[in-house]
Amino acid sequence: MWSRLVLGLFVALLLSGLAPGRIGPTPAGLLVAEARRGRADAYSHYSAGRFQEAQRAYEKSYRLALSAGDEEEAFRSLNGLGGARFAGLQYREAMQAYLEARRLAHKLGRGELLAVVHTNISSLHLQQQDVNAGAVAVEEALEAARRAGPTRFGPLLRTQAAILRSRQGDIDGALRLFHQALEEADARADVATVGLIWDQAGYELLTRGRLAEAERALVEGFRIRSLNRLPDLQYSYYTLGMLRTAQGDAVGARLLLDQALQRLKRSPATLSLWRVYYERGRASMQMGQAEEALADLLRAVEYARRVRLEVLPADSAWINTGVDQHQLYSALIRVAATLHGETRDPAYARLGFEAAEEIRAAGLRALMFLPAEWRRRLPAEYWETLARLRAAESRLVQKGDPAVKAELSRLHYRLTELEAEAGLSLTPWSPPQAGVDTGLLARVQSAVQEDEVYFSVHLDEPDSYLWAVTPGGFQLLPLPGKRRLERMAGQFHAAVAHDRPERSRLGRELYAALFGAVPERLLAAKRWSLALEGELCKVPVAALETNDTGASPVYLAEKRVVRMVSSALLLEPGGKQDWNGRFVGVGDPIYNAADERTGRGRRIGSLRALWRNGPEGGELPRLPGSGREVEACARAWGDAGQSVVLTGPDASLTGLERALTSGAAVVHFATHFRPSAGRAAHALIALSLDKAGAPELLGPAEISRRRFDIGLVVLSGCASAIAEVAPAEGLMGMTRAWLAAGARSVVATLWPTPDDQGQLLAAFYTHLTQLRGRKDGWVAAEALRSAQLDALRPGSQLMSPAYWGAYMLAGRE
Repeated sequence: MWSRLVLGLFVALLLSGLAPGRIGPTPAGLLVAEARRGRADAYSHYSAGRFQEAQRAYEKSYRLALSAGDEEEAFRSLNGLGGARFAGLQYREAMQAYLEARRLAHKLGRGELLAVVHTNISSLHLQQQDVNAGAVAVEEALEAARRAGPTRFGPLLRTQAAILRSRQGDIDGALRLFHQALEEADARADVATVGLIWDQAGYELLTRGRLAEAERALVEGFRIRSLNRLPDLQYSYYTLGMLRTAQGDAVGARLLLDQALQRLKRSPATLSLWRVYYERGRASMQMGQAEEALADLLRAVEYARRVRLEVLPADSAWINTGVDQHQLYSALIRVAATLHGETRDPAYARLGFEAAEEIRAAGLRALMFLPAEWRRRLPAEYWETLARLRAAESRLVQKGDPAVKAELSRLHYRLTELEAEAGLSLTPWSPPQAGVDTGLLARVQSAVQEDEVYFSVHLDEPDSYLWAVTPGGFQLLPLPGKRRLERMAGQFHAAVAHDRPERSRLGRELYAALFGAVPERLLAAKRWSLALEGELCKVPVAALETNDTGASPVYLAEKRVVRMVSSALLLEPGGKQDWNGRFVGVGDPIYNAADERTGRGRRIGSLRALWRNGPEGGELPRLPGSGREVEACARAWGDAGQSVVLTGPDASLTGLERALTSGAAVVHFATHFRPSAGRAAHALIALSLDKAGAPELLGPAEISRRRFDIGLVVLSGCASAIAEVAPAEGLMGMTRAWLAAGARSVVATLWPTPDDQGQLLAAFYTHLTQLRGRKDGWVAAEALRSAQLDALRPGSQLMSPAYWGAYMLAGRE
């Protein structure tokens, strides 16, 4: 994956051109004149790369303008302040300035001012790799520009829209917008913007592998910038260096990237240095110079960490930054593994392991360790927006209306803004200098228990990697490439879910591919903690077959206790689960008008038809067995006086919030889990009908932003674990959301399970109550394994892994 070019140059172009009005010789006028002089000085500092001096000058001119009552001049100073902070990689502070500038622009009713600040906000979101937020912001910029009429910033707005169109997958539509922007900028003789547009268009073509077209555009951008002695030539050197690497010309790439680095050091710009060092490291890897590549990649990691320290305090920013930087960490892991293979020096194996763990699930860790103050700072509008998001998801599932999908994007965008406005530094863990022994491996080894092994997988091409960590040992092993492993994982998942005869062969092959090279002494550990990536997150691991013969299957569940963990950092001591709390069960909600509990009577289609075709009018078939399931699970849990079972009209959001006010040891959902219809695939918990007759749908966004005192969450229903898999973050959706909300572990399903009164889960709770006096952190994982072994007993009706293999446990106790 190519790194994405940052559009900070827009900031410089948008700082410089709003024509000021006249001022008079009054005291206020004198203050405004001084503010303008200060703003001119600030822009000079900015242009020279003196961003701190520029910030101080902009702040002073802003205060002077406010004192004079000139809100338009105050806007210009605020917009400039945001640009100086943006250029200095102070993203949170930049957003604060832009949002205040936007407020002033709204108050003034000036469309051109709104267009400018919305474009800068869009660029800042794109810097955080948040395409959705960037797209919403640029739509608002374009709408403001349409209301304002012709503006000199039209080409920049079209260019920003083109970039967002490309990032959304429509490169041909993007090229049409680039062409329009070029014509308009050329008509204005705006050579700086013309050079920028050619470079951006070439970059977007480059990221899609259209190298010949990309070269024509990038060379033209370079020609214009060079002939006109423009100060942004470093961007052209950078993109041309990327192009040469893609063309296999590593020597040419190194020369161009050297030029980019020299210019960036002389004239700082908003292009993050980690990107240039990363690209130069890639070129060195192509040349077979592993040591040189490692040096550049370690520098890149240092600069990338600085970027992460300034990421907007919003979940989308954490996730997207991790996705963006995952390519860098993959390159570092790859070169460390290469050097380990050449030298057998364990320091390289340790370096690769620590890089994998540093980037893995960083966004989840940020959410899990948010300070309580952050939530207290979120305004009432934030929680109202979450409620509107929930309602919009319900409408979208029912009708699939494109207008509702657009509303969802706007609501996610508003959540991101409100999170950013909370204004806290939320980095929970800041590692020391790259290449230095951080002690992370020793900490993980001390967290791993006796008779436990921690397996950490990193997927890559041409090879993937597996680290095996025990209290007294550590080993790096090669695995097949990502494409092969993910193909095997998908085939095995489908074969088990549909009970196909080839599942045994596929299970043996995948087990051998993953663990065949692991020494027997490590495989012999009774407990396995697995940190997986990509499509491996969706593998029914318990149903892997460990024997390589044609004899009766021996499943991994029969030999080992297995749990999924998102990161080794979550294995570290943090207090053990207290199993003496109460049980909260949610089941048999009211889903449709045919339910006799509503007093109405109309029938709708079957569950199988629903999953295939969607609901009729948004209604869902009743799950009568789910009510008996939660009752049986509550009885198995015991402590009847502490158990809360929510069914019928009580199986609502209000009922759930009331039940969770004082916390719970276990929360069990036996409900429908609806596949989302929005921009990201995930499951939604379907609760009882609301007053409008639509099911209340509880989604990951609303769950993850709250904080609950919960030990275990059990999601018993239709593929509750299914979600998109993000590089660096792993499995998204419900599992991640409940862990972020405070649950220590989550049991979820990888495919739809039958409404059978929860026989396996009742057995799970029986085993859980027998084990809950232990404090070793493996109670829930061992209870799930015991329930799966019960299903495997001869004569059981649940012997097929198509039933018991659907259940997986993620998290820690």
